[in-house]
Order: sequence, then C-alpha cells, then structure tokens
Amino acid sequence: MATVVVGAGVQIDAPPGVRVARVAASAELGFGAAGDEGVLPNALSDAGFKGAATFSLVGQAERGPLAADGEVGAPTVVRVPVGPTESAVILVEGDDGVFAWAMPQRRLSSSSLGIAEVEGAELVFVLGEAPVGPAISWDVLRANPLLNWLTKRAKGGLKARVLKFTVAKIEDWVIEKVEGDLAPGLLSVEGQDPTKWRVGGQAPRLGAVSGLAAKRVLLLVHGTFSTTEGSFGQLTASQAGRDFLQDLYGRYDAVLGFDHRTLAESPEANAQAMSAALHGVLPKGAEVDAIGYSRGGLVLREWLETLVPAERPDLKLGKAVFVGCTNRGTNLAEPEHWRTLIDLYTNAAIAAGRAVSLLAGRPELTPAISYTLKTIGQFVQYFSTVAITMNHVPGLAAMRPSSPLVTRLNAAKETGPSPLYHAVTSNFVAQFDAEMGVTKELAQMVKDRVTNQLFGGANDLVVDTSSMTFLGSRQARLDTTRTFAFGDGEDVYHTIYFGAEPTARKLGEWLL
Repeated sequence: MATVVVGAGVQIDAPPGVRVARVAASAELGFGAAGDEGVLPNALSDAGFKGAATFSLVGQAERGPLAADGEVGAPTVVRVPVGPTESAVILVEGDDGVFAWAMPQRRLSSSSLGIAEVEGAELVFVLGEAPVGPAISWDVLRANPLLNWLTKRAKGGLKARVLKFTVAKIEDWVIEKVEGDLAPGLLSVEGQDPTKWRVGGQAPRLGAVSGLAAKRVLLLVHGTFSTTEGSFGQLTASQAGRDFLQDLYGRYDAVLGFDHRTLAESPEANAQAMSAALHGVLPKGAEVDAIGYSRGGLVLREWLETLVPAERPDLKLGKAVFVGCTNRGTNLAEPEHWRTLIDLYTNAAIAAGRAVSLLAGRPELTPAISYTLKTIGQFVQYFSTVAITMNHVPGLAAMRPSSPLVTRLNAAKETGPSPLYHAVTSNFVAQFDAEMGVTKELAQMVKDRVTNQLFGGANDLVVDTSSMTFLGSRQARLDTTRTFAFGDGEDVYHTIYFGAEPTARKLGEWLL
C-alpha cells in the first residue's frame, strides 16, 4: 500500500499498481471535460464548495483504474483532514466524462436528525468496492453503482476533486436551505431570452386582453432540481424551439411558468401555492393548456385533477402535455436509490448542458444548467451530512411509485372538467454515436445495464418510460394518437427533451 499526500494534507492510500498524481493547485475546483471548465467549477463554488485537492488515479493497462495485482476493484482510501466546522465530499470523474459523488464513511449519532459524527479531524473515503467489515461502513458502499462501475471500468483512470464545505449547526441543517435562494412564484414567459423570464405576478402580458386578466393561458410546470428557465429555456437553443415559442406568444394571452421548490416541498404544496398565485390571474371562464415536465407532471395533475374541480370549476381545461413525467412515480425516488439519483442527474445535467451549448452555437455549458448543478451540489452536502429519510425530503418521497400522492392520483375518479392528456416519452439505449452531449463512457455505463438494474426496464436515465404514460383511472384520456415516443436511442434523455427539435414540433402540432 503506497501513501501519497496531495494538496491541503489530503492523504491517499493506494494499493500496488495504482499511480496517484496531483493534477491541480489546491485552490482550484479542477478540471472537466471539454466545455465544462466554466460552468461546472462555478456551480460548485456557488453551492458553497471549496477545492481542497484534485488528483488522478491510474491503474494497470486493460484493467479498472483501481485494479491492483489482478484484483479488479481493490479499494483506494482517501483521508481528508477537516476543521471543526468543515466536511467534505469527493466528485469523481472518469476519463470520458462520467461523474459520481463519493461520500465519507460515517457513523450516525443518536440525534433525531442523524447528523454525521467524525472521529477526530479526518474524513475517510473508500473508492472501490471492498468487503464490509469493522473498518468500512456499509452505508458508504451500498446503492452506489455508478461510483463502483467507474472504479472497475474506466480504463483511462479517474480524476477526483476533494470538495470541502462548511457544516452548519445541527438545528440549522434543514432541507429548506438547499433551494433557499429560489424565489417561488408566477413568471411571464416572453421573448427568446430565458434569463428574462422572471418571477412577478404583474408581468406585462397578464393584462394583455382589454386591460383585464388573461383569458387564454399556457401554464409551464418545471421538474426536480430546476426552474422554469432551467427546464423550458432549452427551447431557445434551436430554431424549431424558437419558432414554437414565437407561435405560443401569438396564440396565448399569457404563457406562465411557476417556479417552486422541488425538494423541501411536496407536489401537493407546490400545487396549492400555484393555485393561489393563479387565482387573481385567471378570470372566470379562462381557457388553460399546460405542459408538465418530470416531477412537474405530479404538480400539474394535483392542480388539474384535485384543486381545479374543487376551487375553479369555471375554468376551461384544454390540453395537458406530460414530458418525461413521473405519473406512476420513479424507482429512483425510493430513499435507498437517492444516491444513484444524485449521480445520474449530475451526469444527465452536464450532458444536456453540453448538448444545448452546441445547439446554440456556444462553446461552454449553458448557464441555465448551473442552477441544477448548484442545487445538486447543495443536496449532496445535505445528503452526506444528515441521515435522511423520506420525511426529510418530501419533494422526492412523493415520486415513489407507492407514495400516497401517486396512489391517490391514479385511483381517483373524475369529479369535474378534465383536459385531454398528451405525453412525450423516451428510452435511453446506448448507440455510441450520439450528438446530444452523451460521452462514450456514459453510453458504456448504460450499456452495462447500470440503469436498467435499478429501473427494471426502459427508462430515460431518470424516469421509468412506462410511468410517463400511466394515468390510472384517467387512462382513457391518453391514447396512442396523443403520445409521441422518441423510442430507443441516446440523443433524447431526461434532461434534453426541450432541446430536441422534434419535441418543439410535436408540442406545436398539439397546442397550436
């Protein structure tokens, strides 16, 4: 076992045959695949991370990067010194741009929140699979398939960023702070610059009809770790998307988004807040179409199927389009899979950022993705510090296939007006010739069935494909003529739907 010390006293105990090299100054947040250099480090900084060290691990030829003496997956141990108010995580990157988060070994305290305790002033990380024993916590190793896959299969080696962050007081360590800088509320979607889609219930288009409130409205409801800009702003990257937006502005008196917290609040709470915000905007008899994306489909259904019949039966509900939605939940929302959700969403977000940047003709990751990466980074801090349960993150727990919300929505009888439903779906299958931000390593990871082992079938890297078109008792409102399936491929995955031109064209066909 060789020991190497890199920046800030970080000690790496590597097995024979594994070479350790320091690759960046300790003050830097490090490297990234081509085009990542700006947004990824900035997002990590915005999340509150400080780079402590960056290093690489290279194993023997034709074996995994942590292989030693023929033992694929022999673990490397990283020891990180921390101060009394510090903690750390490691962001591991394969040679072709697959990312995974490594959490420190921990033992739980007896406090109600389960704040991680550190013995001494050192955090211990295990990179690579190893037998579970007294020195290695099962909590560190279980349900971490992407990291374990990287340590076995990434032939070019691994790069790692050691990222430190400040640990708040126990009573202040709450999920609400992860999305604490989000300003919830309605915003007017206008023009081709999504950075100008700002929260404000009195936006200009809301009084466009004879000085009164809007009569014909399109409502946009975003997904997890995102905002209206982050989810729907991709439409501005392609000509088909820009044309679609311009046509929307001509058809509707208002196109509205609703920014909301997706982790600390349940979809029911989001829907109630959205209903209250819309109350003064939608006059009696207003006509409403809607697009829900990912988890936003549950928020939208709660509003359409529960709140509108009870509170606004006067509204005329037209069409509701579900794009990659969790209508029957997703297996990644099970608490034991949240670590994998974090890794998959990190990879999908970075891939989408690359793809949208290429579509828009810019060399760097689009800034719109930085909010998603920052939010994921903040959630990683929370996740690595608190022994979380379903009750701690209601926004994710609600997407479990057996959650009370999913069960109730799919079993409920219709009690009032209901729109015609439409759906856009995809199934990610590795082809190794993608043009939409997917690296060969990410495609190989999927080809090795890392995702299908979790989902048990077709998926778009985040949501089960079968869930996207499941409506339970309302299934008759969605037939094959109102479903658009991208089918099997790797150009359309969960975070790139609105960057794909066929999505914009199909939405235009349905709505316009």
